[in-house]
Amino acid sequence: MRAPELSLSALKKAMLAGDFYATTGVIALDYRYRASGGKIEIVLPKQDNSFHWSDADHNATLFTTLFINQDGINKPVKVDTSLTPSYTAKSSDRYVRAKVLSSCNNEVAWFQPVFRR
Repeated sequence: MRAPELSLSALKKAMLAGDFYATTGVIALDYRYRASGGKIEIVLPKQDNSFHWSDADHNATLFTTLFINQDGINKPVKVDTSLTPSYTAKSSDRYVRAKVLSSCNNEVAWFQPVFRR
């Protein structure tokens, strides 16, 4: 949840604005939606589960981000395995949401849908 402080009023305001995500353990460092270009950007943490053999850009936690539109989860519009997944909505997308899967303990995060206008 994006709130300026840890107070009941700030948390309630963020929730009512839809500025939060649900998770079973996946933590997002940042989430941005740029309405002017219809772009969703996520930043995921670099956690080392690779026995120190990977290079600096390797996705050691094996995150997989699915960008899903109105056609449903069985047909994502984009699959991104980077630590900085992003998607620019197409004119045919009525909405898009992100679902991040982690190979660590089968954790998942679901982000709020963003609607094209």
